[in-house]
Amino acid sequence: LLGIESLEDGESIAVGYYYGELCFSQEETVNGNEIKLISNGSDDALIVKYNDNGKVEWAKSFGNIGRDNFYKIKKIEDEYILIGTFQYDFVVNGEDTKDGNQIVLTNTSTYNSVIIRMNNDGKIISAQSINTNNANYLKDIIVKDDGYIVVGQVNASFTISAENTVSGTDEVIDLIGNNDG
Repeated sequence: LLGIESLEDGESIAVGYYYGELCFSQEETVNGNEIKLISNGSDDALIVKYNDNGKVEWAKSFGNIGRDNFYKIKKIEDEYILIGTFQYDFVVNGEDTKDGNQIVLTNTSTYNSVIIRMNNDGKIISAQSINTNNANYLKDIIVKDDGYIVVGQVNASFTISAENTVSGTDEVIDLIGNNDG
């Protein structure tokens, strides 16, 4: 696990990655059912919600054939912002999204960063990638009253939208998002 967010009610949500098979036994879960996750390739991104007694409420994984991971998670109002990277296409199945539609983010380089908005039930509201012609990594989230800032590094030019392009070597990324993403 690479990041954890403690919640006001004593619960917490952790993010990171795993490889192979990850199993939470009946004794480790809130409902007494085993949770078993199997990675789709190399590392898969991981989200685990724990109750105030440290038992797993739910666990979800996201990934494709390459290395996918989440670095940080932060609570903003009644949603969460997650950041991570993905090696090949990043896929979220419809059962894991708020609207039931599958999300596919296409990778254009070695590693691309992803910014995810998730609701309290663990359903993905939106996902956007930062596409570059070389690897980029988002590593931190700073919460502000009116939104958030994500910080990372890119070794080439990057594009978030047609209006926002920065180029250079080892540029530091500071992206500002509002509470609507």
